[in-house]
Amino acid sequence: MPSPLPGRRISCCSAWPAGAPACGCMGAQDLDRYGRTLAHLVDGDGRLLSEALIASGLGFALAIPPNTRLAGCLFTVERQARLQRRGLWQRSPVVRLDAKPPLRSGFGVWRGRVSGVGGSARGAWLELEERIFVRLGPGDLPARARQLEGRVVELRGWLIDRRQGGRKLDSGRLRWLLDIQDPRHLSPVD
Repeated sequence: MPSPLPGRRISCCSAWPAGAPACGCMGAQDLDRYGRTLAHLVDGDGRLLSEALIASGLGFALAIPPNTRLAGCLFTVERQARLQRRGLWQRSPVVRLDAKPPLRSGFGVWRGRVSGVGGSARGAWLELEERIFVRLGPGDLPARARQLEGRVVELRGWLIDRRQGGRKLDSGRLRWLLDIQDPRHLSPVD
């Protein structure tokens, strides 16, 4: 999903006072799977940069287990920014699948009707508008799956094109895949 306000994000970050003290607040993991440091940037007064960006509508709240300690706060701030139509929420970035838009790999927020529900030894899954296969991670997500059949939901995460690199799909498999690992990334809308 292209950034709807790239210039504003840069100016917001550059508004952080030069030389202002900052520290990294570590989560449950110090590094991600690529070896990058995982931390929340906090200024000398204890203000969280991610909270400020999300409150301004310049980013999305995410919860990537096991690093979810601040997720509740960030999702609350995002709801407020969304209600007040700040930043990227001025024009909703939510992709409505009922309009049959072309899909692209990458991060996004999608809305659509659950057209199928199922499970296997590896867990539960949903189909969204017969276009996106949604794998549900651990926790209470699989138990919620059956309750969602036929309902309109909103999901967020990284959409993966399973045909990327020329791979072929087995007959009946959907091209697009979305993994949901945290219940806050899946919300009934209706």
